[in-house]
Amino acid sequence: MPIVARTDGIDELSKRFTRAAIACPREFVRARQSIVRAAGTEQRRSATATYNLPQSRIGDDMRVKDTDVGFVVVGYKRPISFASYKFTRTNKGLAGRIVKKGKRSLFKGGFYARGLGGGNVPFVRTGEKRRMTTGRYVGQSRQPLKALYGPSVADIFKDTRVAGPMRTRIWERARREMTTRLARLTKRNR
Repeated sequence: MPIVARTDGIDELSKRFTRAAIACPREFVRARQSIVRAAGTEQRRSATATYNLPQSRIGDDMRVKDTDVGFVVVGYKRPISFASYKFTRTNKGLAGRIVKKGKRSLFKGGFYARGLGGGNVPFVRTGEKRRMTTGRYVGQSRQPLKALYGPSVADIFKDTRVAGPMRTRIWERARREMTTRLARLTKRNR
């Protein structure tokens, strides 16, 4: 009795892999877009794990740029007020943390007042008293005001406590995304 090998299964498998190969470039483009979106999320998560800032505030000063070579997460050098770091008013001044696990800082005599832009800004009086020439205290002696700012998002991204885990998280997310897409692609074309 002759051995007969049917090629229906082999032909079907060949067609399935051909369909998967045709769909691969489109799926890789989608995977890249997903990874670029995820890079911003992972960067914000990495920064908020260390610094006492909400993810939305970090997202205001960062952009993810997609280039031909890859993608770049850019943080802007705009200063961030202590108000964003949740510094609160106490009887002695302003108190709070910039780094989550860091020591609580106290700025004696610090206070919140309306800034030039109209927002509520933390200030502290510093330096020698001088005679005021403009404003409501004309002719009186006052110390100059200094607005209190913490590190910018660009400075936060340079910090090794943020940059190291962020790279690991993005690579892990990219590997997971590509593996999932390839598995879905081969399962879908059965």
